Amino acid sequence: MDQEFDKYAADYDEHMQELLGDHKYYTYQKVSTLRQNGLLKSGMRILDYGCGTGTLASEIVRSGLGATVDGFDPSEDSLKRVADDVRAQGAFTTDGTQLGRDYDLVVFSNVMHHVEPTERDAVLADARSRLAPTGHIAIIEHNPLNPMTRKIVRDCPFDENAILLPSGEAKDRLSRLFGGPANVRFTLFFPASLKSLMGLEKFLGWCPLGAQYLAFAGQR
Repeated sequence: MDQEFDKYAADYDEHMQELLGDHKYYTYQKVSTLRQNGLLKSGMRILDYGCGTGTLASEIVRSGLGATVDGFDPSEDSLKRVADDVRAQGAFTTDGTQLGRDYDLVVFSNVMHHVEPTERDAVLADARSRLAPTGHIAIIEHNPLNPMTRKIVRDCPFDENAILLPSGEAKDRLSRLFGGPANVRFTLFFPASLKSLMGLEKFLGWCPLGAQYLAFAGQR
C-alpha cells in the first residue's frame, strides 16, 4: 500500500458522490452487513485498515454501538480529512507502531484491490498480529462477477491500478492465515435508488451476484 491516494484526498468524497450518488448509503450498508454477520458489536475495539478519509470509521463511531475505532492509512492527506469527533476517540495514523495489538475486529473496506497480490498475505498477517485472542478480520471487496461493479471500477479514477480480489481468493487467503474455515457473504444487491429493499440483503448472501462481498475469519 503506498501514498497514491494523496492526490485524490482533497476531493475524495466529491468523487464518490459523483460516481455513486448517495455514497453514504453504501457506507451504511457495509456497517449493516458487519452487524448482521456478528462482526460488529457494542463496545468493540476496531481497526479500520486503509481507512482513507474515515468514511467507514465515522459511520461506526456514530452508530451508537459505543465502539472505539482506530485507523491506519499510508495517505497522510487522507488522514487529515478524518472528522474531528472521529479522530478524537481513536488513533488515525500512517505509523503502524502507534496501533494496538488487541483489536476485536480489523476491517479492510475496499482496500485489498489496491494491494499488490504478492503483498496481500503479508498485509493480512500484519492485521492478524493486531487481533485480540477472539478477534476477526473482515474483508469487504468489489465482486468481479458483477458486471456493473467492473464498470464502476473501470470508470473510477482512483481505481486505475486496481487488481480485483475474487471472493474465492479472499476466502482462501483467510483460511490459510487462520488455519481454519473462512466465510463469504455476498452483499450490495440494491443500489441507493432501491435502498428501501435493503432488508432483503440478509436472505441473499449465498448469491454470487451482489456488487460486493464480505469475507471473514477469526482466531480459534
